[in-house]
Amino acid sequence: MIVDLTSTHSFVLDYDKFSSHGKNNAFNLNNSTTKLNTTQEFRYQYSEEYNPGASEVSGFIFQDELYALGSVVNVSFGVAQRITGNDDPSVFDTLPNAGRIGFSRAPGAAIRDAMFAREDRLQRILCLYVAVLLLDEGTFPVITMGGPAYRPSLLRTIAPSPPNPGGLWTFNVNRIDVGKFHITEVPEATLSTTLDAISLPTGLFDKVIMATDGHFDESVGGFVAACSQDIPINVGVNNATIPIRYDAYTKNLGENRCLLKLRKTEESIALGAPFFFSNGVCLDYDANEVHFFDATARDEDDLNALSANKRIW
Repeated sequence: MIVDLTSTHSFVLDYDKFSSHGKNNAFNLNNSTTKLNTTQEFRYQYSEEYNPGASEVSGFIFQDELYALGSVVNVSFGVAQRITGNDDPSVFDTLPNAGRIGFSRAPGAAIRDAMFAREDRLQRILCLYVAVLLLDEGTFPVITMGGPAYRPSLLRTIAPSPPNPGGLWTFNVNRIDVGKFHITEVPEATLSTTLDAISLPTGLFDKVIMATDGHFDESVGGFVAACSQDIPINVGVNNATIPIRYDAYTKNLGENRCLLKLRKTEESIALGAPFFFSNGVCLDYDANEVHFFDATARDEDDLNALSANKRIW
């Protein structure tokens, strides 16, 4: 299931309606002996700001045992029977999933609260990253709960994330450097685990296009640049620099052509999936802090430290 940092809504797909996702990516009501039916309908909206597109998911609320992120919890959740709009919120990067788990800080996230309530989870901390292995150029995603998932030596900085009405994980950015451009007037940034792109306001977007010598390609409906270069987007938080890797915010199209996974916005920054490559974050739901740490395995010690976290799922 997809962890959604920008919503409290949680749903799984009804197998009868979405059998094409596979039996492991849908909820078969007929196979459950512990479910409690309700007549309560739900209707969840997902905005384009933190998703590939706008969509609506609807169905009925059930209560049952749900296994996700290493936990079995008995909670109420939506069983989706209809999805409309120009995006499928159960799919990420073309891969089907069983649904979503809402992990924003807003009240009403029943599954989030039930998972944090487990006795072995001493702290209400969620950590996410995609570890990048320099040893063999491999990657693996990690989600952990219950405490920090990094060695102290890997910590880059800790930023406050004051509570806000939407429960979003938003923090101040001091500067953004890309190529020869150094921008110090930068809006706040919001973390999104449901967007496979980096959203930037027009001025910053244009600077990245110029720095990468990108051009619009009608055949792919986006900006394309040479794959052979290496131009990270460096995000300044406090006194730390957090690089968004060039190979993370681009998609190789072949023949030295890379699609820039960027979106232009009016004034906001959304740091989607490319941000989490080599960059770990731990979200402290009680202290309202974001811990940023290096998730690059440069040697065996780093690899062992990062790999060990996979067992905390």
